[in-house]
Amino acid sequence: MPRRLIALIPVALLALHPGVAAADPSGPPTMECKASWYGVEGQPDRMTAYGEKFDRLAMTTGARDWGHNTLLRVTWTGSETSVVVRVNDFSPNAQAHPDRCVNLTWAAFGVLAPQSAGVLPVRVERLN
Repeated sequence: MPRRLIALIPVALLALHPGVAAADPSGPPTMECKASWYGVEGQPDRMTAYGEKFDRLAMTTGARDWGHNTLLRVTWTGSETSVVVRVNDFSPNAQAHPDRCVNLTWAAFGVLAPQSAGVLPVRVERLN
């Protein structure tokens, strides 16, 4: 099979599933910044900026420097613990929080540290 045809197969498969968007792998390959979390209980009807139903237990993140469906490895530099998340929302606000680049869901942040930590220094690596 010609290489061009093989390269088009993933795009064709996405077209068959309209609910699945292709990744937008824009943004820097790595970044050091701070991570916060969001997603308190009692927000059942909240939608993300990309129109997905928000799930505080999902391994997802809001990010202003990476595009929709980009996979990121977020590593807490204090312990080298990491979590892989998918971008499905915009945030944090650059004017209010210029040092933060990702806003992890409650569950994703909990993989790194207790939510009571609030904000963590992290290294973010783009995986796709």
